[in-house]
Amino acid sequence: MIEVGLFVVLLGVPDGILGVLWPSMRRDYGRPVGDLGLLALAGTIPYLVASASAGPTVRRVGFGTLVVIAAAVGAAALGTWALAPAWALVVTAAAVFGLSRGAVDAGVNAYASEHEGVRRLGLLHASYGIGATAAPVLAAAVLAAGAGWRLSLGAVAVAASGLAALGFGARRAWTPSHQGDGGRRTRAGRQMPGLGAAGIAATLVMFGLYTAVEGSTGAWAFTISTEGRGLGRGLAGVVVASYWGTLTVGRLLLAAVGGRVGRGRVLTAGVVLGVVGLTWFWVDPGGTGVVALPVTGLALGPLFPVLISLVPDRVGPDRAAHVIGWCVAAAAIGGPLFTALAGAVADAHGTTAIPALLVAGSVALLGAHAALTLAARSIPTPPS
Repeated sequence: MIEVGLFVVLLGVPDGILGVLWPSMRRDYGRPVGDLGLLALAGTIPYLVASASAGPTVRRVGFGTLVVIAAAVGAAALGTWALAPAWALVVTAAAVFGLSRGAVDAGVNAYASEHEGVRRLGLLHASYGIGATAAPVLAAAVLAAGAGWRLSLGAVAVAASGLAALGFGARRAWTPSHQGDGGRRTRAGRQMPGLGAAGIAATLVMFGLYTAVEGSTGAWAFTISTEGRGLGRGLAGVVVASYWGTLTVGRLLLAAVGGRVGRGRVLTAGVVLGVVGLTWFWVDPGGTGVVALPVTGLALGPLFPVLISLVPDRVGPDRAAHVIGWCVAAAAIGGPLFTALAGAVADAHGTTAIPALLVAGSVALLGAHAALTLAARSIPTPPS
């Protein structure tokens, strides 16, 4: 799983780096601050197409081949982005990169949910946090040295190319995903009850809300801290890195103790603490809002891998690969749409208005969790 983890590291890098690079990037192209949301949206439809079709694609070509091809496409897109002379080419490259990310993200999650438990899922998703944590620190250092945003993005493209080459050599070692063709069944072959259409819809809503909160916080924290609250770029880069860093710590803790703590309790604690952390960041009492970001990261960290691990239990293992593809697609919608909404709010009312929107998103996430918990409890116990 080491090579798989490296691919997940790469997934985290763009989320961590884009918010840091955006102020410099938008000045070069003469774009308004809210266009960060447009850039996030550019990759949404390609991401949806790739993630929704990942399950059938893995069955046909295998997990290893899928992620290697996707990594190569992503490297080409990032290289084009780093060299793009015009804004239209940047948006096009972001769209192609979205296609690459969708294939890798859905493929990895479908593979891991079938072959790994919640503790290994926590460790695997911590790899995402490693990429997202290291990226803003390194990017901020590059900007502080005067090297510019293009060098940072070009370095990510080179890393993606190397990872594609590594994956090509290891692809045959990855077990392809195979699922059955029935419903949710007991060992005796009887169909097991699972969430119906309403429960699955609630699951998709929760995935979308989670990435809305997590992604928008990471994307806008740097701009809020620098342009809205006057922090220096170096300190702001450290603050953003602390958010992604504690998000990683939360997933590592899940890997360490996930088998001994109920997943429902982890979800409830994380969602509630996320509301507290983002409210603290919004109010910013005595200028301590920056401390709230690592608290929020720690709270949100375990949520995505726990949600992924619960899908087979809630819908049945034979439907899990397909539903996980839909969940990843829903996550792809929630993050960019909310980031774009935050951009519109920033253009209309200033960046200092964004934290209130983040709090609203976290409260909605809490409500979705409560509704989904009640729906899951209504599933009857299968016959023995």
